[in-house]
Amino acid sequence: MVQNVIQILDLDQARENVRRYAEAVRPTEESRKEYADQLCALMEAGRTDDLLSELKYRENQIMKPGVPDLYTFIRNNRDSMNYPEYARMGLFTGGGGGGRTGLHSTQERMKLPGVRWNVVNARHMLCLRAHQEARTWNCVEEVIRSRAAAGETFDCGDIPLKF
Repeated sequence: MVQNVIQILDLDQARENVRRYAEAVRPTEESRKEYADQLCALMEAGRTDDLLSELKYRENQIMKPGVPDLYTFIRNNRDSMNYPEYARMGLFTGGGGGGRTGLHSTQERMKLPGVRWNVVNARHMLCLRAHQEARTWNCVEEVIRSRAAAGETFDCGDIPLKF
């Protein structure tokens, strides 16, 4: 199984949720941008407690469809939002356009007619996809060949993923 895994909430996804939220709660374009920038600055600085304090007054407010419940989103994901620490460690924090494209094509593959996935197989497929995207496919081939030569099976989690 994979050791030392850090779950990181995609910074671009978090920013998008902040912007959609700001559009719903601020009346003018200028105030929306200013508010979104303020919230994003807190989030990017790793100050999730301050961000939650800022959002607390809207915790139980019913939002119109399509508007994220930002308070709950931040509260549920706060352990995956330590962006300054991730940057210090040299970890990638945003998916950008390419990441969304990879997600889209992966979702399409998983939803093909007649295809059935269970959690274990989906994890294996996503691990292989991560190696393909990280251009570390040679590690996968090496493990498969060595395990096959020994007559063993392998778990995708056994393959180290290095960026």
